[in-house]
Amino acid sequence: GRALLMQIAHPMVAQGVADHSDFRERPLDRLFRTLFSIIQIVFAEREVAQQVAARVRTVHRSVTGEMGETVGSFEQKRRYFAENPVLLMWVFATLVDTSIVIYELLFQPLSDAEKEQFYRESCIWGGWLGVSADVLPPDYPAFCSYLQSMADTGQLAVGVAGREICESIFRPNIRWIPNIALAPVKFLTIGMLPKSLRPAFGFDWSDRQEKRFRRIISIFRWLLRFTPERMRSLPMAWKIRRETR
Repeated sequence: GRALLMQIAHPMVAQGVADHSDFRERPLDRLFRTLFSIIQIVFAEREVAQQVAARVRTVHRSVTGEMGETVGSFEQKRRYFAENPVLLMWVFATLVDTSIVIYELLFQPLSDAEKEQFYRESCIWGGWLGVSADVLPPDYPAFCSYLQSMADTGQLAVGVAGREICESIFRPNIRWIPNIALAPVKFLTIGMLPKSLRPAFGFDWSDRQEKRFRRIISIFRWLLRFTPERMRSLPMAWKIRRETR
């Protein structure tokens, strides 16, 4: 959820999702499609990963349109296309950053060298997805500077499309999933979001909520210490990792 909310905080990404997906009727489909594709790209053997990435790029070629509203510095009627290197870089960045944030929250802090290694390895599959070397920051510190600059330069803003997509994630109007069941997911997702993005989505976050969030994360970390690796992994990720050993 964190990565998806960060992605749609870019007005052009949000408009593309709104125009080219059925998120209103099938609100969780994009989330799961993205998740499964990334798992295959990251964990599968190189040939399979590249094939999955190629399919994703093929789908993206048809994702074009124009802004339906003015959001931040992006004016109504401005053209967008999914293969825009700037947009691809932002989507890639949200996935890399979210992976690091979640790992450090649930397991342990990573050293600077480990973060650098993870970033450089991620750049490989980022390239398969179409992120060109021209827009990739050269190292992890530069990547962190890029993330900060996206917030500082007004590239991120949430309009009607972004808010509707956000609403569909946490209130998906699926008969067998009561909205209250997703309240914990929403709470944890908000807690993991960058502080600068919470107000953009209309999320309030108090010191009391932050303390509660930290307590819940501490409980998860304690439980994970006693959880077998197979149970800590998504089924698809576990299956692929077993097959490639």
